[in-house]
Amino acid sequence: MAAPEIFTRGQPGDQDNRGESLVQQHMDRMQQQKEAVAMEKLRLLLPQMGDMVRALALARCEWDIDKAVQMLRSFHSANLDKVNLITKKRKKIRDDIENFDEPKDGAAAEKASPSGSSSGGSSSGSDSDAEERKGKKRRHSSSKHKKEKDSKRRKDKKHKKQKDKDKDKKRKKRKQAGSSDEEEGGKARQKLTHTEDFGKHGYIRETDAHTKHSEFVQWAVEVKGANIELLGKTEEKEMFREYMEDFNTGTLPHRKYYDLDAYERSEKLKAARGGGGGSSKAGEPLFDARADEEALKRQRHEERLGLAQQRQREAYALLKHTDRAKDMREQELLRAEMNLAYKTGDRVRAQKIFERLQPDEEKKK
Repeated sequence: MAAPEIFTRGQPGDQDNRGESLVQQHMDRMQQQKEAVAMEKLRLLLPQMGDMVRALALARCEWDIDKAVQMLRSFHSANLDKVNLITKKRKKIRDDIENFDEPKDGAAAEKASPSGSSSGGSSSGSDSDAEERKGKKRRHSSSKHKKEKDSKRRKDKKHKKQKDKDKDKKRKKRKQAGSSDEEEGGKARQKLTHTEDFGKHGYIRETDAHTKHSEFVQWAVEVKGANIELLGKTEEKEMFREYMEDFNTGTLPHRKYYDLDAYERSEKLKAARGGGGGSSKAGEPLFDARADEEALKRQRHEERLGLAQQRQREAYALLKHTDRAKDMREQELLRAEMNLAYKTGDRVRAQKIFERLQPDEEKKK
């Protein structure tokens, strides 16, 4: 049996009254987008060509951009002289149209004269007037450009002179300021060069307020003229910070403010040496300066050792505190694990953890 014929557009022989299918409409839109993109790319690649030329080239190359570019470039290179000549003529015509300004007298004469000869004469006259105006305009623009250039040169020269004057003024000011700064900075330079190096007498911190209390009190009374007992805690801390800064930078006015005990021992030693018979000759010192210097060096060495030991003790204390916190966290974890073992019925594990948590003394008992 033959398969039945299926007609999707009505009966056999009926006219197709439907529009384009959706596929065809989609294809048309795609083609339009392709053409627009091709025209835009070709315009960017060959801006010297006109729209009509680019459209013809793309249509000839079936909207293949590479082929169209190759064809137009070969055409342009083969007819370069002609294209340049046409471009120059077009530019000249455009400039003439823009610069052309027909005079009123010529227009009135052209309207008044009925004959063709008079009209021809007026047109020739207007051409000569246009050429004359173009020459005047060119000369005027060149003279204007020259004037602007001369004015700019004069301005630059004036600006350069002013700049040199400002530099001279600044140089003089710096010299004057330098002479005044030498007087003002004399004390600061003396303060910086007073000690051999930074931290010569060691370093102290705010935690050393107790160990350096006697030196701090002596410094506050003799240098600052302040009574520590009458100051508040905040004022006392601020003053100790100032003392600490001078101590660390080695800028205290006297060595007794660094270590009062060592200074008093040194003074007693000087007094003992002076009272033991003094010197055989008049005018000589009553004590040995070399021995005093060695004692001072030993004192500074002891100070550095003391500070180092103090910092070591602080580090050990911090480490001990850290280990204790760690042990406490481990004990908390073990207790949680023991409670979990009790809840789950694992009494053997719970008993082991309980024994681990007992102190060492109870384990020995």
